[in-house]
Amino acid sequence: MQSSGRFSSVPKILESLANLAIVVVACLLAVVLLRTYVLNRPAPAAPAIATGSRVLLDGVADKTNPTRHLVLALSTQCHFCTESGPFYKRILQTVAGQNNVKVLAVFPQSPTEGTMYLKGLDADIADVRHVDFGTLHVRATPTLILVSPAGTAERVWVGKLPPEKEQEVLAAVTGQATSSTAGPSGNLAAK
Repeated sequence: MQSSGRFSSVPKILESLANLAIVVVACLLAVVLLRTYVLNRPAPAAPAIATGSRVLLDGVADKTNPTRHLVLALSTQCHFCTESGPFYKRILQTVAGQNNVKVLAVFPQSPTEGTMYLKGLDADIADVRHVDFGTLHVRATPTLILVSPAGTAERVWVGKLPPEKEQEVLAAVTGQATSSTAGPSGNLAAK
């Protein structure tokens, strides 16, 4: 009889262990859900740069000088930036003889890394800077910003541009652009 008493407590022990396992799994699930949905909320996104807003970069605002700047906000980690390399080369060829437009590239990486990256794309830009994209309100790369001599964004293009938008950029930097408004994707579309 002693042996049957010992075996009758085994189901109770197994039931207790099963209940304990359920409680542990429920606690782990609660922790995962808390981390995912409550504690890990992303910070509110900074507003994207808009036409007419100030571009906070040294040397781009000079009302006495009619020079405009085309700012290329790029990242060495951005495959769309890499795919757009031939377009950047065309931009540089287009503005090569002009005194009224300067091209500069800004990166979240160091100027040395940015310069090496651009050389790999065969796009030799003299003015390469490290910039915190938050201060420029750049939320995606590539972003191209045409800056007026007063230091405001005249035009903004975001993302890898289709051929018609590339033509729009080239026309804008040569002064042949039509007036435009911001499209729903943040790219500018002709009126």
